[in-house]
Amino acid sequence: MNKLISIVGPTGAGKSSLALQLARRLNGEVISADSRQVYTYADIGTNKKPLGDSAITTLEKHSGKWVVNGIPIWGYDIVDPDQDFSVSHFVSSALPKVHDILGRGKVPIVAGGTGYYVEALLGDSSYSEVSPDSELRDWSKHQKVEKIVEELRQIDPIIINELNTDALMNKQRMVRYLEIAQAKGSVKNAEIISPLKDSLEITKIGLAAEREFLYRKAEAWAEKIMQGGLVDEVSQLIDLGYKDTKILSGIVYSPVVRNITGEISVAEALENIKSQLRNYIRRQLIWFRRDKEISWYFITDNTFDQKIAELLESSQ
Repeated sequence: MNKLISIVGPTGAGKSSLALQLARRLNGEVISADSRQVYTYADIGTNKKPLGDSAITTLEKHSGKWVVNGIPIWGYDIVDPDQDFSVSHFVSSALPKVHDILGRGKVPIVAGGTGYYVEALLGDSSYSEVSPDSELRDWSKHQKVEKIVEELRQIDPIIINELNTDALMNKQRMVRYLEIAQAKGSVKNAEIISPLKDSLEITKIGLAAEREFLYRKAEAWAEKIMQGGLVDEVSQLIDLGYKDTKILSGIVYSPVVRNITGEISVAEALENIKSQLRNYIRRQLIWFRRDKEISWYFITDNTFDQKIAELLESSQ
């Protein structure tokens, strides 16, 4: 059976670096499963470079992929920042790429921190191709989550009964479910399942460390990029007309926008980025711990390199 390797974990754990290492050893190619690395012109704040500058010998940038040290990383620079990109877009672009890589006798290695993207591609979670409803989303901005849940209950009471309290309090998720239910009659009617789960031998690798270690690593990265071009990157994105886009209103970028517009100082922007990263890491760890098929490797373990070497041997 054909093989696929999935590498997940929180920001800063070294997923892309390990993916390149595995790709080199196993004759593979990497597919990025990151909801922000799909955007053009957003390189620094999305951490597209998987290795330190000193470790990158060659770097080629193409639409849809970068080639780092001769290894393709698919999923970079797919769309401009003002274009919609959802989990369905990701699966529809990544699924053919998996088959293409396999068809060329290579190993697809999926690496990323956007858990839903990984699960949808591998067939562990369903997804929908229902397009966003701008009117509904504008309306939802002025509603409490309880109101959205009640609207969803009127259309699809079954999905409401299946969700736990945390899910029911997730406004973004409830809006999406309502969007789907209004279009298809119920959430279940719109479900699509990727075929990969039943057609490939999938090895799931999780990279982790103590939270405080990950926090410190992320904070050091934030300081580095603030001094190394992030502000210039955001200024360029604003000049290109992308100020009111999803990428600039999200993690890492939004504090810099507020600094550029004079709302907060550089120091405040940096602290906001650090806080965002800590919260994001916490959410990522909670998400990935749900999947009991993931084999976890602690990057701070003295035997980490040995265990990875053993993994490489067993995967060949």
